[in-house]
Amino acid sequence: MDAELAWLVVRRRVSYLGQGVGRQEQEGLKNEDAEKRVPVGGLVLDALRRRWVHQVAQRRAASEPGHRQWRGPEYQPDTRSGFIFTNPSDGKPMNPRSADKAFAAIRDRAGLDIERFHALRHAFTTLLRSSGTRDRVAQTLTGHRDPAMLDYYDDPMESEKVAAAQRLDARLRELLGTPDDGK
Repeated sequence: MDAELAWLVVRRRVSYLGQGVGRQEQEGLKNEDAEKRVPVGGLVLDALRRRWVHQVAQRRAASEPGHRQWRGPEYQPDTRSGFIFTNPSDGKPMNPRSADKAFAAIRDRAGLDIERFHALRHAFTTLLRSSGTRDRVAQTLTGHRDPAMLDYYDDPMESEKVAAAQRLDARLRELLGTPDDGK
């Protein structure tokens, strides 16, 4: 069975300068590459498609009298490009603090224990490695130039901690000659 797959192409990022509203500049990628191509599967594609429909609706609402002018890229049904995380009222790139607030609402509804939006980078790295992805591939997908960053971003999963505790318990019982009581 072939799963749906597409490539997400990243060409620029937004940096916020200081505390002022609107003090942002678009820059190239951190590592100075012209673009980064990331393969994404069907689940991510579905989420991006839903986001796209939502942004088109926001653009239409913003064009109604009495609303701010939409300044984000003009979205066309056949050209899916532009920023994924945009302000609903004007289409400009979302401030990172606003992204954290939006993420907090989603996180709470989903019952996740991830504090900040940026922490998803930890979750992504952890899930990549726990799914058996080779470190070099994970390094490429996460965009880390230094392979040591994989260890920094790879957090132990609850299931891994439980399995480790069970293995330790079994090993201690073996060393002590204590039978497993089956609990």
